[in-house]
Amino acid sequence: MRRIVIGWTVVWLGVITGVLGAEDLSWEEISGGNHNLQAILVSPQNNKIIFVGRAGNILKSEDEGKSWRSVLAIRSGMRSINDLSADSINYNIVYAATDNGLYRSSNLGGRWERIFRGKNNLESQCRAVISSSSAIF
Repeated sequence: MRRIVIGWTVVWLGVITGVLGAEDLSWEEISGGNHNLQAILVSPQNNKIIFVGRAGNILKSEDEGKSWRSVLAIRSGMRSINDLSADSINYNIVYAATDNGLYRSSNLGGRWERIFRGKNNLESQCRAVISSSSAIF
């Protein structure tokens, strides 16, 4: 298990074998065969929008996990997606902490830019990300 995200009455559970969703504790596998997930983010604004990270890719679903599409592919050798987070004020902004730096999308995953890369491989490894009204940590 990697992360549990709770939003209203729906519970999302990320496990090594995929993503499970539960409403009233009736679990259902919704990851569509996407396994070895490393991070999960359910949009705080719309719980039908789910992001998952796995080695080298961030996938997005806009229909509660019924279908998935890749929105970011990391092609370098260090490809772990360590954390996904929504901005604390503007939920259209999504951050991805990766072993290849920190990425940001300002339009719910439509376009990504690397905003921190570090000076070397060790410095570029971002393990977690959280934002406040004035800073990104």
